[in-house]
Amino acid sequence: KGAFPLLLFFLFYIFSGLMELVPLLGRIRPQLILAILGLLVVFGTGQFMRVLRSPIGMSVTVFTVWFIACGAFGAWPGGSFAVLVEYWYKSALMCLLTAGLLTTLPQCNRLYHAIAYAVGILSVTSLLLNVRTVEGRLVLENTRYANSNDLAWTLLVGLTFIGFRYLRGTRWQKVIAALLGPPVVLAISRTGSRAAMIGAGLLVLVLFMQANRATRVKLAVGVPIVFLAVLILLPKEVLLRYSTYFGSVNEFDTSVSERERMGAIGSSEA
Repeated sequence: KGAFPLLLFFLFYIFSGLMELVPLLGRIRPQLILAILGLLVVFGTGQFMRVLRSPIGMSVTVFTVWFIACGAFGAWPGGSFAVLVEYWYKSALMCLLTAGLLTTLPQCNRLYHAIAYAVGILSVTSLLLNVRTVEGRLVLENTRYANSNDLAWTLLVGLTFIGFRYLRGTRWQKVIAALLGPPVVLAISRTGSRAAMIGAGLLVLVLFMQANRATRVKLAVGVPIVFLAVLILLPKEVLLRYSTYFGSVNEFDTSVSERERMGAIGSSEA
């Protein structure tokens, strides 16, 4: 219980990206310090065995062992090793950290709050700074969200927690969720990630199916308004990118916009 605030602050730090913008703070890597302290508690109290015995814990462990075995005998062992040390082991440890320090339902609710608010802050910060790539896609420069797709995916994950607050929260939590939702959707749309926009659309559909009648009426009125506002506020380059869901290439057009469109269509096909 005493270590749970470490997890709360750690995930808020990761999802908000806010503190990475603070000069000099990023150099001391507070997320690494928090993760190490949390993992010491998980291993020191034996909580890691509870996690590893769970179905998800066993699946993660088996997958990790299989990953290492396949990488050793793969066509490009160095590439597999790079993915293992750069991405997978961090994800596995975060799973262990979160599951190890999360022990009660009230803690889950606090965690849902923290992630929802953190992603709301991430979206507002990104929109206010309005840093865009040469293709016009939104990023949060000098943070872990300097890639548009990473930013879009994190916002989409956070949107599920905002949706949960809207469906299951108190009156004030519903109000806050309703205020956080539009900037998050707008930020997702400005990243130019078509997969994330499909995910957001499916999330709205799931919300509609799980909501009661009164909430469905509110969603039926509010969602089209938000959608129209997003279309109006989208930069031209990003709007052009969204036109490539089912697009075709004009090979005889050598303009800059058409070359960008060709690249986006290639990404869709891939």
